[in-house]
Amino acid sequence: MRSNTKNSIENGVVKAGEFSYSKKPRILKAYGKEYEIPVKTIEFSDKIVAAAKAIANTAGASSARDTAEKIKSGIALFIGEEEAERIFPAENFDRTDIDEITSFWLALNAELVQGQEDLISRYTKSKAMKI
Repeated sequence: MRSNTKNSIENGVVKAGEFSYSKKPRILKAYGKEYEIPVKTIEFSDKIVAAAKAIANTAGASSARDTAEKIKSGIALFIGEEEAERIFPAENFDRTDIDEITSFWLALNAELVQGQEDLISRYTKSKAMKI
């Protein structure tokens, strides 16, 4: 069934009977580099959820080092193992500022969520059903 009403959204993203999808990569500048935030695929999302659960399970129940190592592993999902090691090297890991590593993890996640919210908002500006 095709509607005869015109549904228009900024930039012509949605018109009656048409759908187009485009997404610009999100970039987070940190530690002298620009990091492209990965596309939120099902696989990536599952890995992030697992990392967040692992972090939550160690917080308060384990050592600060264990929690920081889980956070570093989560960061590596976004920027890669080599970059995570460059920023938070194993040989100096005991001197890592827990607030810094936690804040970087949160910043990466916030950028991922903001990208999703920006994208969804492009499609929910019409009178169409909102999720």
